[in-house]
Amino acid sequence: MKITLLGFGISNKALLNSLKGEYEFFVSDKNLKDEDIRFLKSISVECENSHTEKILNSDIIIVSPGISPHSEVGKMVRNSKVEHTIDIDFYFRVKKKPPIVIGVTGTNGKTTTASLICHVIKNSGKRCTFLGNNESPIFSFNDETDFMVLELSSFQLYWAQYIPLDIGVLLNISPDHLDWHKNLEEYTDAKKKILKFSKAKIASHDITGVEEFEDIKIFNEDALDLEKVPESLRSVQNRQNIAAALEVVKEIGMGVEKFYEYLSSFKLPPHRMEFVTEYRGIEFYDDSKATNTHATIKALENFDKVVLILSGIVKENNLENFIKIVEKKAEKVVLYGKAIMEKLNFKNVEVERAFSMDEAVEKAVRNAKSGIVLFSPAGASFDMYRSYKERGEDFKKAVWRLIENG
Repeated sequence: MKITLLGFGISNKALLNSLKGEYEFFVSDKNLKDEDIRFLKSISVECENSHTEKILNSDIIIVSPGISPHSEVGKMVRNSKVEHTIDIDFYFRVKKKPPIVIGVTGTNGKTTTASLICHVIKNSGKRCTFLGNNESPIFSFNDETDFMVLELSSFQLYWAQYIPLDIGVLLNISPDHLDWHKNLEEYTDAKKKILKFSKAKIASHDITGVEEFEDIKIFNEDALDLEKVPESLRSVQNRQNIAAALEVVKEIGMGVEKFYEYLSSFKLPPHRMEFVTEYRGIEFYDDSKATNTHATIKALENFDKVVLILSGIVKENNLENFIKIVEKKAEKVVLYGKAIMEKLNFKNVEVERAFSMDEAVEKAVRNAKSGIVLFSPAGASFDMYRSYKERGEDFKKAVWRLIENG
């Protein structure tokens, strides 16, 4: 079998490392690094630093999730007769499937929910592995496990032909990644594919159209016993994540009381409504993972009033509702970076501009009567940072520098 790896990022590199010598490979990537080229030559794998029709001279194309179907090479793949899919689909064709595979997707909350599910399962004494749309590609796993939890993005779901999920969770859908997808309909269809792939289907009560799926189980955060949820996990966003995880726990036959017991030791992944510190009566929250306006709206629901720092590349175009909500919730808005300044125009709230994170934090703190400084950017980080993680760390460092300087 000849396999084309379209894109040579973390997922396809792991695939090649796992299967080299077993199949014939061809690598196509416009941004191949010199070290990658040297490595591929050392193992006699042909490659190209471009995208040509050579990619079609194979039995199957494994598409990197970063490749948009509407790019030139994406169209080439879609219009060809060559089978194409992603690494996760291919994994289950060539590797042994674990007893239970759980998939989680949604515009927001994927990592938290998937992490929580795995945490609870591990605490019950079972083996659980968390892989997928994070820094652990599926082909990096070469062991045995009782449960595999996959975080799945709309990019992965779009290209996937089939993923054998025993349980699939659809958390929420709001406009996102419309620079990659053709429109909201295509994005929504990609997200809903997780339910088509799943034996047991779980979805939020506020997603329209899921009723079409037979035997679907609808979760609602109102069903939670909040008294048993640690205070650090009671944010508006996390209630939905916990409610979804609870439905999964019920599906695999674990008791509800055990779920709440194990929940007490769960720590949220960083940069998701993360409490940083309190200084002179002001609380600082790092919500750098809010890379779209919907996530920032959810963050604002946790407070009466805040000083809000916005930053990054806003992906949505219809911002009227977002602006109204921010103007209602924020006593002051700090816009950090040129990208956000060019996109957002507020009229009914005090606005300051900042060109460094230190400046943004300093301006946010001045006259913060609400006692809350919330960094919930509402945009992608790539205008100034390599990732939302780097951006969140910069925010926290700026807070600590402010405190150290008095």
